[in-house]
Amino acid sequence: MPVIGLTGGIASGKSTVAQRLTHDGAICIDADRISREMTETVEVKRRIAETFGSKAIGEDGELDRAYVARRIFANPDERAFLNAIIHPLVIDEMKRKTAEAKQSHGDPVIIWDVPLVIESGMHTMCDEVWVVTCPRDIREARASQRDGLSREAAGQRIDAQLSDIQRNAYADVLIKNDGTREELLARVDELYDNTVRKYEKNRTQNTLCDTAIRVIICGLCEQQSAEYE
Repeated sequence: MPVIGLTGGIASGKSTVAQRLTHDGAICIDADRISREMTETVEVKRRIAETFGSKAIGEDGELDRAYVARRIFANPDERAFLNAIIHPLVIDEMKRKTAEAKQSHGDPVIIWDVPLVIESGMHTMCDEVWVVTCPRDIREARASQRDGLSREAAGQRIDAQLSDIQRNAYADVLIKNDGTREELLARVDELYDNTVRKYEKNRTQNTLCDTAIRVIICGLCEQQSAEYE
């Protein structure tokens, strides 16, 4: 089964899609969760503090995520610096968890839930890229309500990522989230079922092809053996 890179802009509904795919039977590996775990390590916090200053670390010794988020969404250079620290660590852990999932679950559909799957280069490690799309005005309203941001701040965070046109250019599958939640879930269910059937069919065809090749090779070997007798 494939490794699928799932992405989408801020407040596009990507998390809802990931949750539904997990419900349907896929193994979902969440890059945001891994990133959060990585930024809790002493070494990473030290490197962040060196660039973002002491305000990046709260009195409790933990990373002040809200402060760092404001900085990186306003400054592309600082965002690139943070990504350079975090992305290699996340990629290594994603690969480890993928190998672990294949060993313990057989051959599942594996979802790499990665907001920056393209920017980080992780799309090159996936069999397919699925992009969740949603109208910008809806995304701004969702991000504003969810994260307690002004519409202007929400728009700034959207603009800090790839544009829809840029992101969609990498998509093997576009998942449109422009209707009701029920409609989105139905699309995801159908997409998952079709993907499983497609890869099972390919696996069966490959097995038949391998069997045919072995039969041909055995026949040739028997023929050569008979010629030498």
